[in-house]
Amino acid sequence: MENEDSAENEFYRSICEEFSIPFEEFIQEFNSPEIKSKTFSEFQLNRQWGVAGYPTVLFVNNEELFKIYYGYREFEGMKEAIEKIVAGELTN
Repeated sequence: MENEDSAENEFYRSICEEFSIPFEEFIQEFNSPEIKSKTFSEFQLNRQWGVAGYPTVLFVNNEELFKIYYGYREFEGMKEAIEKIVAGELTN
C-alpha cells in the first residue's frame, strides 16, 4: 500500500479482503455522511493536539500529552520514549 491514496475507495479493498469484510458494504458505510462527519471531527482534534502528519504516536501521562514520534519508528524506540516519560526523564 505504499504511496497509495487513502482517500480513494480502492485503497481499502485489500484490507477488507484480508479481514473478510465485504468491500461494498464497507465502502457504503465509509462514504456515509455520519462517518465523514466523525472522521472530520477526529482530524480536527488531532490538529488541536499538534499532529501535522501521519503516522504520529501520542501518549498521555498524568493528563499531559506527549508526541512520541512522527513517521516510522521501531516499537522499541517508542517503548523507550514512553518509559522515560513515565519515569519523569522526558518533559514537554
